[in-house]
Amino acid sequence: MSELRDIKGKNRVRQTPISAERYISHEYKHREWEKIWPKMWLVAGVAQDVSEPGDFFVFSLEPESIIVSRTRNNELAAFYNVCQHRGARVLLSDRGAMDTYTCPYHGWVYGNDGHLITVPE
Repeated sequence: MSELRDIKGKNRVRQTPISAERYISHEYKHREWEKIWPKMWLVAGVAQDVSEPGDFFVFSLEPESIIVSRTRNNELAAFYNVCQHRGARVLLSDRGAMDTYTCPYHGWVYGNDGHLITVPE
């Protein structure tokens, strides 16, 4: 078996198996969230996933939920899937096509670019 080596000749391949704890531990998940995910670029999807104006999908990386959409101006937009009013999830489906998103809690309406359009009286 070939080994990867750095310039000093030290083995860079991990020799011990990865513990199952990494996959099931809430503490490990919390540490990953604090130390890794917010500090790096993540691939939410590809532009073809939202090829037509109005198309959207929801990218979730607990505890965050992000709406990725194609706006009516044919631009890509990404914003938190959270209503400004009470913090409820605006979209409950994983993907679809809509020009506006209505919060199921109190009916605040957002454009597919993330901007607030209407607040009910």
